[in-house]
Amino acid sequence: MAKQDSNKLVKELNIFVSNMGILYTKVHNYHWYIEGPGFFQLHKQYEEYYMAVSEDYDLVAERLLIMGYKPLANTNDYLENATLKDRKSEPISTKQSVTDLKADFKHISDQLKKLIDLSEEAGDDVTNDMMISLKTKYDKYIWMLDSYEG
Repeated sequence: MAKQDSNKLVKELNIFVSNMGILYTKVHNYHWYIEGPGFFQLHKQYEEYYMAVSEDYDLVAERLLIMGYKPLANTNDYLENATLKDRKSEPISTKQSVTDLKADFKHISDQLKKLIDLSEEAGDDVTNDMMISLKTKYDKYIWMLDSYEG
């Protein structure tokens, strides 16, 4: 892997780790603050999502360690590097939470596409395979939320 390609990939992987840290908190926010029709179903689904986000977040951070790099690992770094926006701690309708979470997952999916391209350019097949697998998962989440909205 060329050093320049590796540096771009590592930087983007750390942005992804930052985004996943923000996403983990946001999905909890939706889980705690949703109100309205579909509450029970979405409350349970959002718990499943934040558990999955936690696993994916850890997977990518550990990949950086395996590659010999250091993942960002504190809230200040996440807020400075994330491209995903945080949300206020306030009530949100079930309908709006689905719309917002779908946009969050789309943001993650778009970043995964970029990581697929960067890892391919860098010749990092392991990271490439990981990013393809994650993109498949988040694209499915988007489809599921689309279907929920009707």
